[in-house]
This record gives sequence, structure tokens and C-alpha cells, in this order.
Amino acid sequence: DSVKLHQTAAGNDLFWPDGRPLRPGDRIVNPELAASLRLVSQLGLAGFYEGQLAGRVVAAMNAGGHPVTVEQFARYEPRWRRPLCAMYRGRVVLSAPPPQTGMQVIHTLKLLESYDLPSLGLPTRSAQAFDVLASALRNGMPLVGMNGDPSWANIPAVGVISDEFAAERRRLVGTGTPPDTVPPADPARHNGSAPQGQCMSFEPYRQPPTVAGGGGAGAAPYDPVEGGETTHISVVDADGNAVALTQTNSSVFGSGAMVSGFFLNNSGFRFNQQSLTVEGRSPWRTRRTTISPTVILEDGRVRMVVGAPGGGRIPTAVSQVISYVLDYGLDPLEAVRMPRLFPSPLGLQVQLENGYSAEVLERVRGMGYQPTALSFGYARLYLVVRDGDRWIAVADPRHDGQVRGY
Repeated sequence: DSVKLHQTAAGNDLFWPDGRPLRPGDRIVNPELAASLRLVSQLGLAGFYEGQLAGRVVAAMNAGGHPVTVEQFARYEPRWRRPLCAMYRGRVVLSAPPPQTGMQVIHTLKLLESYDLPSLGLPTRSAQAFDVLASALRNGMPLVGMNGDPSWANIPAVGVISDEFAAERRRLVGTGTPPDTVPPADPARHNGSAPQGQCMSFEPYRQPPTVAGGGGAGAAPYDPVEGGETTHISVVDADGNAVALTQTNSSVFGSGAMVSGFFLNNSGFRFNQQSLTVEGRSPWRTRRTTISPTVILEDGRVRMVVGAPGGGRIPTAVSQVISYVLDYGLDPLEAVRMPRLFPSPLGLQVQLENGYSAEVLERVRGMGYQPTALSFGYARLYLVVRDGDRWIAVADPRHDGQVRGY
């Protein structure tokens, strides 16, 4: 990442002053970013997509080999999509549509729904609960390979979150004898499933028309997507309105190209030559991403707002904390502090945080799992949970986020 900082004089001078990296306690002053923010504040969208700021961004992209023009940059329009919606134990789950991974979160919850989890005990103290959680997460993880921009590829998101698909895959959960690899799935057959329960009133994401020549289910292999440079904010106002917002530069420091005080992202690196030859329904294309901002409603009111940075570990961490809060009834901070697990659909290795009992580890090894210490890279959860008439906000103690109330 230090190599990226040296790509531009601005990035080098700001984060590597006097030829040395920043140290704890150093003060950063970024007047160029302040000027850019003032410009956007004064002119709105035109302050970024037109004029001198747009010209600088395009020039930096052109210098890196990107063919975009100032005119094309000015014509960009964000893509607005309705959320995925499903029912979970009588609650409404609204999560991020393709090319984000809300479908993985919802499918994982659907696999857990048939279990009385509190009666099994916590996964840190119960081998059976460990098996149920690990196998549910494993079976949700390959779905990231089916994800992508629905304007350019056929994404079976509606099938993935359907009750019918969950019913097919539940036989793979909590068996006590996990397979070496997760068997292939075909959720596309359930793309015609109707919205569940109360979801119709939210006008949820629906399956778009088929893209001619677009990739379908199983079009890409599972990719864990380690690391990242992502920020999440969970917000609730005095009227109970809620926002789950995740923003990412993709890799750490993005592309390393600094323009007017900020770094340009490098999300395009996940496109491949084969995918670029496919014709789509839109001039704009968004690559698949692992972010999973989610809002959960109970009795018509917001119950939980959650999301996280953390690469490929985001949807598994979001699924776990939702279950710990809603199924186990844990205090939100205790739910965030719960030791997490991160399995693999391609093998039986399960990365663990510290806190699983020796007895559980011995028993799950007997099932075939291969517990190992959690490697570098973890999701950081930021959530707000309603408890009666009060709100409880939590910033993951694994990182440096904070809680604020106004």
C-alpha cells in the first residue's frame, strides 16, 4: 500500500511527509479535499461531474489508461434499485440488491430459520450450534460467484432469497458430517417466486428481463475477496427513519491515484476480459461487491440497522450478528463481541476468533471441520438496534469506529 501512496506527489506528500510514513499522533491537513467538498456543497452534482474537478478526475483516469472523456463522465447516472426483501421469523429483512450481497445474507438466514437456535446453545459452547451456523454460512458463500450487475448478467437473486430454494438447501445444514465442498446449486429455477409476507408493500427488487448473452448462475468461481478500504454508517433519526450506508474504495487506498484531495477507487479490477465482451442493457456497469447494508423491521418499525466493511467477510459477519441479536436475544454489544467464524465452501477449514471452548473444537474436529486461528482480515460491524422505545448503537471494538447521538 505504501507503493500506491508514492504514485502521485499529492498522496506521497500528504501520507509520507519528509520521506517517512505517518506515525500515531501526527496531524493530517488536507486543504485540497476541503476545497473539493466546498465545491460540491456549492454546486451539487455539477461540482463533481462537471467543471474543473471533473476535468482533474478524467485526466488522472486517462493517465492510467482509462478511455473515459469529460462528456461521458458528465453523463454518468447512479443506478437506483429496490432492496431485496424476505421474511425472517416474522420480521422483514431489507438488504442490498445485486451487485451487492444481500442475497447471501438473506439465504443464510433462511437456512437458519428452521432451527431453534437458543435451545442448541451458542456456537462457542455447542458443537451442534457450531455445525448449524458454519454449514449455513458455507452454503451461502458460493452465491457471490452468481452475483453481478443485473443490467449486464442474469443474476438469480430472487431465486436465491426464495423459501423454495432455502427448502432445497436445508438438507445440507447441521448434518454433523459436512461435505468437503458445497454442492452446486441452481436458484434460477425459483426466480419467479412471489414476494414473501409483508414484502409486497415495499415494492422489492424483482427479477429483471433476461440479458441476451449475459452470464448466468455459476458464471464465476467463489472468490473470498480479502481486505478492502470500506466505510459503513448505520443511522436512525428521531422519527425512526433508518439508513444503512456502505461506501468503498475497493482495495486499500483504492487505485492510489489522488485527485484534489481524495483517492480514486479501483473497483474495475474485478472485471475480466471475457465479461467485458458481453452486451448489457445499460451504458454503465457496476462490478460485484461484497457489501451488505441491511435494515430489519419488526411490527412495522425499524428493529435493526447493520452493515460492515471487511471484504468477503462482510456478509458472513452481518448474518452472524443478526442471528445473535434476533435469535439469541443478546445485548447488541455482546452480539458484536461474539467470536466469529469464517468457513470456506471449498474445504472444511474454519477460521475462528478466540473464544470457542476446547470441547467444541474437539467435537467439530470429529465432524470433519478443521478449526484454525483467524487470519488477517475481518469485518467490523456497525449497528443500531431498537430495544423497546430506546436505541442501542454499537461500533465494533475490533476497529476504530465510534457511536454518536444527537
